[in-house]
Amino acid sequence: MSTAPIFLKGPTDVVAITQGSSSIEVSWAPSTTQGTISYTVSAVPIGGGATVTAGTSGNTVLLTGLAPATSYKIGVTAQLQGTKRTAKGGTVTGKTQAVKVRLYGASNLKARTLSSSSIQLSWSPSSTPGALYRVLVWQLQSGVYSLLSVPGSTNLAGTSFTVTGLSPGGLFRLQVQASLPGTNQTAMSGTISNVATMRATAPSSSSQLPTASQESSGGFASGNGIGDNTSYQAPTFNGGVPLDEDEN
Repeated sequence: MSTAPIFLKGPTDVVAITQGSSSIEVSWAPSTTQGTISYTVSAVPIGGGATVTAGTSGNTVLLTGLAPATSYKIGVTAQLQGTKRTAKGGTVTGKTQAVKVRLYGASNLKARTLSSSSIQLSWSPSSTPGALYRVLVWQLQSGVYSLLSVPGSTNLAGTSFTVTGLSPGGLFRLQVQASLPGTNQTAMSGTISNVATMRATAPSSSSQLPTASQESSGGFASGNGIGDNTSYQAPTFNGGVPLDEDEN
């Protein structure tokens, strides 16, 4: 008397839950077929790449070693132990998270007065690869610092910028804001304050460059900022900042 072949039913209700930038947890309702059944879970990158598989006798598995920010087509296949019979369940799509990168600010700011209307600012770059920079400039007016509009001062890839169009004999505060393309992250450097442009009628001696926050030789000002390993949120200068406010 022959035994009727067993009809193997596949798993159902496959669910994929992202667990981070390199792993996805997959669960399912097990096959209702009697017997010992094992399951193979496969994750195929939708855009191409290496397939990741994992096996289990339960109804949940954690897929690891996946690529960040990648969509996968995930399927579960049941196999009846002692036979070659297999049955596929439904497929779902899962996507890993992007790798979170911490953005660090620029540091070691140095300012040099070039003329009655220009100041050169330089800095050490962020330790976060791919960071871009914006130079912020405030002018001291009636005892408060007011933020200026500086053409060409955004999305800078380099580590120096010359601010032009400034008022002769003015006092200025400078700061660098780092940003990371594709994210909403920003990080601020420290500030350099009381950086002065030359007067319109410059004295013949080197005293034409005010020495507040500057070296008397060459008109340099420097600021170490907050440091390479600290993200710093700049104060909001709504309407200006009193002159006697702590600058660093």
